[in-house]
Amino acid sequence: TEVAGSVIPLELLERLGRYQLIIGDICKKLRAVKMVLLWEESILSFWITAVTLATGLLALCLPWAPILTYTGRAVVWGACGPHMRYVDRHLAAKRARKDAAADPVLHKKEAAARIRREEAVKLRAAKCLRFGKFITTVPRFNLARHVDRPLPEFTA
Repeated sequence: TEVAGSVIPLELLERLGRYQLIIGDICKKLRAVKMVLLWEESILSFWITAVTLATGLLALCLPWAPILTYTGRAVVWGACGPHMRYVDRHLAAKRARKDAAADPVLHKKEAAARIRREEAVKLRAAKCLRFGKFITTVPRFNLARHVDRPLPEFTA
């Protein structure tokens, strides 16, 4: 196996790099949720609170006993009724036809997906060559890791 400058194999570094990107995306999403919950993104937090409050007030006025009774009956009849025998026959026939014609179509889709991925990798490499260290993504939220709150004794 090829080995990088350190003792860690390149296959492990590639795999860990993929996980690092996934964990980085998760951290960005969690940071955005934290900012909404702590009212650092005050406009979005306000609208979420207002919509939740309005929905709660509307839910107080609804007659829940008949709504839940008839909804439950409709769900059970729709999911477990006698018509499901015909649905099963239809789906089994459709699955048999689909399996017979899937091989050429699946092969074409796999080839198209591979070509799209290769084009995306080429485009990314070209952007890295063209823009170098200046390539970056601009966040849509104020995703500061540490919130800068001024002290009460300071004035602007």
